Amino acid sequence: MQNPYFITYLQKLYQRIGEEIAHIQVTIDLINSRKVKRSSYGDNSKRLEHSEGVDYNKSKKILLPEKRYIRFAKLDRKIAFALTKLGMAFKEDIIEIVKKEEPEQNLHKLGNVISVRLSYLLKNKLIEANKEGKKYRYRIKDL
Repeated sequence: MQNPYFITYLQKLYQRIGEEIAHIQVTIDLINSRKVKRSSYGDNSKRLEHSEGVDYNKSKKILLPEKRYIRFAKLDRKIAFALTKLGMAFKEDIIEIVKKEEPEQNLHKLGNVISVRLSYLLKNKLIEANKEGKKYRYRIKDL
């Protein structure tokens, strides 16, 4: 006798693990492309040194689509979730999605933080935007 709830749980778990593996692979690829080496300074502190010819300001950064909201994730992943869910969205739509997931957040502060982060993501070409009137409609950049 099969338990459909257990099968559904395993299928969802399989999907989430697959998404995490994709994120891990992107991280591995980025680390390999940077050829980072560690060097120790003192007993407790470590810092990354640049390898020859690597420009860290021009390293490949990407913002992956997020299929589920992770409460304690970085803001970039929360924005990615909202953009994945909505496709294209104005800043206000993104704020609304995050506010819906975290109702205890201060709306004014959340709006300011998301506004600044969207500007950063757009400037660094991690997302794309179309200007419509005085507003921008954002979307995740195609890979």
